[in-house]
Amino acid sequence: DYYFELTCDIDLAGIEWQGIDYFEGVFNGNGYSIKNMRFVKEIADSEVNYGLFKRARAVIYDLTLDEMIIMLDLKNTQNKDNSSYIGGFVGSTNGDVLLYNCHVLNNSSISVNNGYSWDRSNVGGLAGECRYVINSSNGANINAKNSKVGALVGQCWEGVVKNSYNTGNIYCRGNDNILINSNGRIYNSYNTGSVN
Repeated sequence: DYYFELTCDIDLAGIEWQGIDYFEGVFNGNGYSIKNMRFVKEIADSEVNYGLFKRARAVIYDLTLDEMIIMLDLKNTQNKDNSSYIGGFVGSTNGDVLLYNCHVLNNSSISVNNGYSWDRSNVGGLAGECRYVINSSNGANINAKNSKVGALVGQCWEGVVKNSYNTGNIYCRGNDNILINSNGRIYNSYNTGSVN
């Protein structure tokens, strides 16, 4: 496993952030922010994992995403059933992921137009898929068509969300479960954003 830590804020203005393909280890944000992480793209006939890390098996902590914009138009021209996992910090997991004291600020947004079956698209403000979320928050507005949406985590199978909250507004044309989607457990967490 690897250990990385930030030593300053990072501004990605002018860069289309493709996401780091895979990260395994510990990422210490040291309380710093990554600003202007943006990814706007049309993707056809392909599985999609997207976030700061596309896929991870990691502990990520003390990190903020500021002015993040993700806009994806997922086209299905070959009548296939590809999956997608989309979130701010992590797309999908390869094993357990813990997000601790991780925050997406309320000047951020996620928009997903999914051309595949609704149960194949997983969208969350913090992660498309994640096992553990503690002391974290999402402020991003999420607009997702034909998707499973959790304001914090899109898919949280048998995971735990604790001491966390959402303030972003959620507009979902598919299926939403407010804070998380799937059968994770929630402790001392809340939502103040609107859900439509």
